[in-house]
Amino acid sequence: VGNGWSVRCPVVCDILKVESFDIFGTQEVLHNQLWDMLAALPDYDYIGVGRDFGDDRGEFCPIFYRKDVFEKLDGGTFWLSETPEKPSKGWDAKHNRICTWGHFRHKASGKKVCFMNIHLDHIGQQARLESAKQLVAYVKKHCKGVSVVIVGDYNVSQSSESYQHFASSKILKDTYECAKYRFAP
Repeated sequence: VGNGWSVRCPVVCDILKVESFDIFGTQEVLHNQLWDMLAALPDYDYIGVGRDFGDDRGEFCPIFYRKDVFEKLDGGTFWLSETPEKPSKGWDAKHNRICTWGHFRHKASGKKVCFMNIHLDHIGQQARLESAKQLVAYVKKHCKGVSVVIVGDYNVSQSSESYQHFASSKILKDTYECAKYRFAP
């Protein structure tokens, strides 16, 4: 009814079909929504788990990728916390937060890419900064010699401390700052 998932899902999936993105991430996806999207998008597979228990419970940050375009080499999830290997809430965060990651090979070119999808906390300023540090450290350790894309809901503006950590890392660039055309402020 109204703006509910049953109304939004077909519209969102139709846009995705028209645009035919090779790879993309979404945030705040519930398990039933994930399966609805996969049913409507048969050319895609996904990586991801729910943030609460590392299974199908809680919000996902899935990475969807076209099976005919990318080969998944590896993938998984880590928690943005002091204990990244298990479901956990970090620092001053209100909720468990995750990073879904995938290492892919582009089938046509053979090029490899590390694609990460995040959802930083909306309350915890320290959690956002520490998560940014954790993500930059992951990239430095696990993504040497490959292109890196980090998408997600950062829950900050460009003036925030966590944004500044990403921007000053010397290994990541803000695509908004690099874009030839900008469609929104």
